[in-house]
Amino acid sequence: MRTKDKKVEESLARTLHEIAGRDVPAGLDLWPAIEARLGPRRSRSPWGRFRPANRLGWASLALVAFLFLGALGYALGPAVGRLFTMVPSWQYLEENDLLHEVHLAQTVAGVTVTIERVYADAHQVIVGYSVSGLADPATYRKQVSLTNGSGTTFREMMGAGVWGSSELLDVSLPEGDASYLMAFDGAAVEGAPSNLQLHLEMRLTEWIAANPEGEFGPAEGSPADLPASAQVLVPMEGREGATVGPFAFDFAVPFLPARVANVGQTAQASGIGVRLETVAVTPAETRVSLCFQTTQDLDWAPIGTLDTGPGRNHQVGFEVRDRIEEAGGDVCYVYGLLTPLAEERGTWRLKITELAGFEMTEPYDQTRFSGPWEFVFPAP
Repeated sequence: MRTKDKKVEESLARTLHEIAGRDVPAGLDLWPAIEARLGPRRSRSPWGRFRPANRLGWASLALVAFLFLGALGYALGPAVGRLFTMVPSWQYLEENDLLHEVHLAQTVAGVTVTIERVYADAHQVIVGYSVSGLADPATYRKQVSLTNGSGTTFREMMGAGVWGSSELLDVSLPEGDASYLMAFDGAAVEGAPSNLQLHLEMRLTEWIAANPEGEFGPAEGSPADLPASAQVLVPMEGREGATVGPFAFDFAVPFLPARVANVGQTAQASGIGVRLETVAVTPAETRVSLCFQTTQDLDWAPIGTLDTGPGRNHQVGFEVRDRIEEAGGDVCYVYGLLTPLAEERGTWRLKITELAGFEMTEPYDQTRFSGPWEFVFPAP
């Protein structure tokens, strides 16, 4: 591997370690900050522009940034299977043979897309696929639509992509080849069918950045003396080039329902009531439904731990999956946790040590509330 490649990988590791060791404000866009600290080589790939669904999505951005190492041109592993090792719950799927082999291929204009491995449960529908025949995978945006037999469209949540070579991971992909995972929200599935009939359509569109150094630059009005790690970077201008596709695939995948614990407990601290409604577990993700009893119009991010048994104390900074405003004034959130908990049983304890409340309008100030809010309940 080239010396420059090794330095980039080491720099990324140091940056992620620093981010993990400090509080992360909701308004901070971590991926551009990571890109800036890696130096002038910035990604031209749309995968490198992953954003959380809202300001509460910062909790797992450091992890997602690592997933998108491929967007810098360095591969994470051989083919799609390697990508499943990058998220703890995805690795659980791989290790427990829960992935369904598909291997459907279609070629359009010399470009081949192959759907390789898929998985579906009540929380995530995951599609692993490879692309070959592109001049430069980093310059293509992927427009993907996934629907089921009844026409329901699944919302894309997150993904990962790899290409190139890396001595660190002992991988070398042929030029023009890339592998990807895309995770969609399984909550769109109604009931508990034994199988899902899925239809996937994809188009690949070349993105030609106006700035040859990359797609990101400092926001207008940013102080010139700010260090790179503190800059807010915004997408630079560009234009779309040629589109390849559509590629269309129909396939079936076994479906796993969630195990649900209906908790219905309320805890009070700092003048805020927090109600734990439900905890639902699938192999791919655990989802926690929390409602906040307060008149403050804020977005809420809980910070704490989930104890699932002796020696199994999981740090939680949840990803937001849904936000619901109830008729009585409470605001409820569905949070996702990517720790594999499908085999955990017994008594669980959720302890929220702190709540971060974020204003929903500019300047998006943050307020911290101290707990604890504690809940004890039987495992789902």
